[in-house]
Amino acid sequence: MFFDEIGCAYEDSIYVSQLPQMGLSSSSVNATCGNSDGSATALATGSYGPYTYEWSTGATTSGLTGIAGDIYSVTATDTVGCARSEQVTVLGANPTIAGSFTYPTCAGDADGSASVSVTSGIPSYSYRWAGGGSNDTESNLSAGSYSVTVTDSSNCSATITVTVMDPDTLALSTANSSNPTALWCQQRCLQAYFRRWCSTIFLHMEQWSKPKQIPST
Repeated sequence: MFFDEIGCAYEDSIYVSQLPQMGLSSSSVNATCGNSDGSATALATGSYGPYTYEWSTGATTSGLTGIAGDIYSVTATDTVGCARSEQVTVLGANPTIAGSFTYPTCAGDADGSASVSVTSGIPSYSYRWAGGGSNDTESNLSAGSYSVTVTDSSNCSATITVTVMDPDTLALSTANSSNPTALWCQQRCLQAYFRRWCSTIFLHMEQWSKPKQIPST
């Protein structure tokens, strides 16, 4: 309300409407395992078009074609600067995997392990070791080669063989300080050997220290 110079009052109203919020939807076509034949599309809606698009690949179109399985992100922006982002999953990537192992304590022992890690792919992952294991790590292994197949949620798979190696053969010398692995194994094996040896000696000493009973006649 406002008044003029002679005291008359005036009143008016202003209606501010709220336009629909900007929306962003997406769709995808899966790639075949290991190939770049998938696609992803984004569609922005609202009252302030036209819209610009920017994908994680650097593309500025509303869609991507000829792409491999992966997770892609897209941001759409309208003419007043409002933006919406979304991730688009395209299935069909063969997982990329790497293997590693830990040495058995000493040569011939069966307490080593083999592991596989996934560096790229579509989570989640399942594991199938040749020996029947279904985790990312197999334990209680002796030296040898162990095969594992990893399958992601695209139902695409990759297989790798992990080789578990024995540490250097024990030599009764501490002069081999240039090979830390061999020296470590020597120390561990010697410790284990002397623990068993001492336990045996102490057992006999305990038996010797017990008083002997002389049979009565």
